[in-house]
Amino acid sequence: MNQKQGQEKCQEHSENIVAINRYEKDFEKRGLCSKCMANRYKKEVMHIQNSIDQIKQTKQILKEDRSNILQSRLENIQKLNESVEQLKNFYIQQFDLIITSINKWTQSIQNIEEDFINKAQSQECYDYQLFVEFITQEQEAQIQTQIDFKIQIQNLLLSLTETDLFKTCQKFLENQSTETILFENAENEDDQELEELCLLCDDHKKQITLFDLSKDRPNQKRIACLRCLDGTINQYTSIQIAHNIWQQVQQKRLEKMNKNSDIFSIKVNNLKDYLQTIQKGYISQIGNTVNQLNNIYKNYSNQVNSKTTHLINTSWKNLSKEEILKIAQDLSQINEYNIIEDPLLMEYNNQDNQINAVIKDTVLSLQECQKTQLNKINGQINNQLSVDDFIIKIKENPKEEDCQSLRQNKSQSIEKSIILESKLRELDLSINFKLSQQQYSQTIQSEFKQQQLNQSIYNLIQNKPIKQNEWCYAIAFNQDNSTILVGSNKQIKVFEFKQEQLKQTQLLSEHSNEICTLNFMKQSNQFISGSYEIIIWSINEKNQWICKQKLNGHISFIRCLILNNDEDLIISCSFDKTIKFWIKQNGWICSQTITDHINSVYGLSMNDSQNKLISCGSDNLILIIEYSSQDKKWSIIQKIKVENYGIRICFINDNIFTFQPYSKEQMHIYELNNTNKQYSKTKDLIVKCGSDGACLFPQQYIKQKCLLVNKNGQNINLIKRKENGDFITQQSIDFGTSSLFGIMSDNGEYLITWDDISKEIQIRKYQEK
Repeated sequence: MNQKQGQEKCQEHSENIVAINRYEKDFEKRGLCSKCMANRYKKEVMHIQNSIDQIKQTKQILKEDRSNILQSRLENIQKLNESVEQLKNFYIQQFDLIITSINKWTQSIQNIEEDFINKAQSQECYDYQLFVEFITQEQEAQIQTQIDFKIQIQNLLLSLTETDLFKTCQKFLENQSTETILFENAENEDDQELEELCLLCDDHKKQITLFDLSKDRPNQKRIACLRCLDGTINQYTSIQIAHNIWQQVQQKRLEKMNKNSDIFSIKVNNLKDYLQTIQKGYISQIGNTVNQLNNIYKNYSNQVNSKTTHLINTSWKNLSKEEILKIAQDLSQINEYNIIEDPLLMEYNNQDNQINAVIKDTVLSLQECQKTQLNKINGQINNQLSVDDFIIKIKENPKEEDCQSLRQNKSQSIEKSIILESKLRELDLSINFKLSQQQYSQTIQSEFKQQQLNQSIYNLIQNKPIKQNEWCYAIAFNQDNSTILVGSNKQIKVFEFKQEQLKQTQLLSEHSNEICTLNFMKQSNQFISGSYEIIIWSINEKNQWICKQKLNGHISFIRCLILNNDEDLIISCSFDKTIKFWIKQNGWICSQTITDHINSVYGLSMNDSQNKLISCGSDNLILIIEYSSQDKKWSIIQKIKVENYGIRICFINDNIFTFQPYSKEQMHIYELNNTNKQYSKTKDLIVKCGSDGACLFPQQYIKQKCLLVNKNGQNINLIKRKENGDFITQQSIDFGTSSLFGIMSDNGEYLITWDDISKEIQIRKYQEK
């Protein structure tokens, strides 16, 4: 050694030599620096600089990880707090509904019992069997009312235990991390790794002590001994440092695996919840349906038994002269057909129609439940957003580019409930109840032909039709018929209607579900559209339609939207069984919700005075709802129970409204009784029908022409109201399909339609006779 002691450098670390290894035969390795000494005796000591570096590195890791964990915990707790707040509000609303229903039930029991006793005491009858029949019928009606209340409250209670909000709170609570950050004992692990690393360099047969982590080094040259340094020590890393880096990498990988495991667990639990919800929904709905079917059959069976007893046990000795004369008259008219005629045929048809309606509503409810849950499942398995999450994200991301991105991520497999509804008629559910009605149908057709006028008044415009392959559930004219809106699945096509030609000018894509309703405002250049939500549209400075406000409140498809004359009130009804009132206060807000319908609400109409509203739905109810200027609330003043539910209803004036039962060849006319201020059915009108399957073509009364537009089945019936108050069908257009949608312009000049056979937008024009 030519240099002075203390000035020589260690070859491995290029630091001053502080000791000599007397047992090392290789003179180049005999000099040891402080790091060499620490490595040599690493089980007992660590170099002070290495320890300081390790503490600094650990502090940085600790700071970053604790910061991320804190942020995650706070966000999770905030979400938990928001969900609990929502759950509290939901429970308060549900408890109020349950208490209200129980109070109504209590009052109903008292009223029904009092009414029953009064009827029984006041019943004057000399025939005990007839009296027993009367009592039996009254008791059956009581039982059915109790069953209805029981099912309603049972469903409300079930909603408390099956709420998704409760499950969401549980998930946020489970996701709250309580784990500590673990730091491995690097000294012991490094010692173990180094003790196990008994590898020799291929070139020099010396122990491997260095790693080369540069990207360009050949794989076989990445490990080296001290003899391999060849003057390029800066590119090498000691085994200890490489091992520390490797441990950090492994720790990060472990954290990522644990995170993915948690995500996987949440996903599996969500899927299980959705499937269990479908299962419970099916069980509950099917149970309710079975009860309804049993009650319908029991009611009909009791009537058959009663009629059988009356037919067999009636003694002619007890009959009056008038009854004997009636029997003689019947015998004189007897023929081969009415010998075997069922005396309860009409009742059989009525009960059969009720069964059909129950089954249809059940299928639609099951499809709705299945659609909602399968949509969520699709969102889970495709790592996409469910419908509910999608709506929330849209609210949270009002920027157009964010909204567009979210829309593109939405699952494409959402079931189209409206299409399912329109195609339901194709299912073979044994709902064809025409086996014993051939003679009755012939009579109906004969009466219809007698009142049908020979000359059509709306003829198809012979211009080139507009092809529309996408389903079109809603169409609207503006006030001067210069603009037409056409729903095209989830989009709205805007057409200019000039010289009886259609020209598309804009395509609107704000809705995330199928468009069900479209309504132009008359006092402002705006229109409204309905799907799951309501959108208010207005014209901007570039003469383009833009979304002005979105109204969210319904949890299923909106079936009908109407505006009052002042256009400061919007009324909507939905498949979710509710009617909502939206008032204009700077923006539009929901001011009231009516929940008295126990199934889907299909149709709405407002009278001329704008103080009464009528609604119909699949629960065989017509509600008469009146506005109180004193309370500023809408209240139900009459409930009309109908034999067959209907999907279209329309006020003619303050005193008269029309109601179209589902798939029936009679339209009912109701009039106001000035004595008791109640509406009641006064007459039926024969109208053409055919099987129905779609509810999105509302009844419409054109006052300028005294003309009622009544879509019924696969026909559009144009019904004239004469000066004496009678109704007569002027024209009936058969489209050959019930998947038929459209509207008439406010002045009655044009009728525009779309159907799934022609797949065309067709326009018919009024022609004076």
